[in-house]
Amino acid sequence: MHVSPNRSQAVLLDPIPEVRTTGAKALGRLCAGLGEEHFPQLLPWLRSMLVSDSSAVERTGAAQGLAHVLAALGDDKVAETMPDLLNSAHADSAVGREGYALLWVHMPAVLGERFETYLPDVLPILLTGLADDFEP
Repeated sequence: MHVSPNRSQAVLLDPIPEVRTTGAKALGRLCAGLGEEHFPQLLPWLRSMLVSDSSAVERTGAAQGLAHVLAALGDDKVAETMPDLLNSAHADSAVGREGYALLWVHMPAVLGERFETYLPDVLPILLTGLADDFEP
């Protein structure tokens, strides 16, 4: 049985920050309780929304959702996904780089001390982003 998270996904795109935050937490809890196999399209959808040409609000929701879902799926899933996230953070588009910058804002808040392992890899990306002349 596959669970359709469409309504939860829609909540991540809400313009109200508290709604997005609550939706991201709920989606993470669903993934933790039911398992990733019940949401086969969720991670690809979150990753695509992170770099989409849609609004910054939607990229923020995707970043929040991705952070909570990865944290809920466990440290092994974070470690498995992080190299690709770090590589993708060097996106050609300004909106893509912004999306990953938003992810780096939410990952430490969700993972807490577990994020410290990734700081040496993330900080140079953030510093490069601060010097970025292009804005989405």
